[in-house]
Amino acid sequence: MKLIRIYKLFFTFLLLCCNTACRKTKKDPAPVDNGVNYTISNTIFPNPERGFIRTMIVYSEGGALNVAQLSILRSQNVSMVLRVFILMRLKVSLSVQQNFH
Repeated sequence: MKLIRIYKLFFTFLLLCCNTACRKTKKDPAPVDNGVNYTISNTIFPNPERGFIRTMIVYSEGGALNVAQLSILRSQNVSMVLRVFILMRLKVSLSVQQNFH
């Protein structure tokens, strides 16, 4: 009998805790819309998502990009550069090594 009474007290306490924890609180105030106002513009600006990308093929003898080249690309609103490296020397040296095995 004593054990049943302990269980009843425990479950009563548990229900009270759940009821208190799940009770709705006062309604939060509606979020205030501070809003951001954008002005309409047809200006073209550099943006990678708009597709202003320039593909540059570079052979193994080619040089690196320099600041002047990048400045020209930037003035043309190019925001991404895809450099494709063609490694002819490596391709030839690998084929020569494979012939000797």
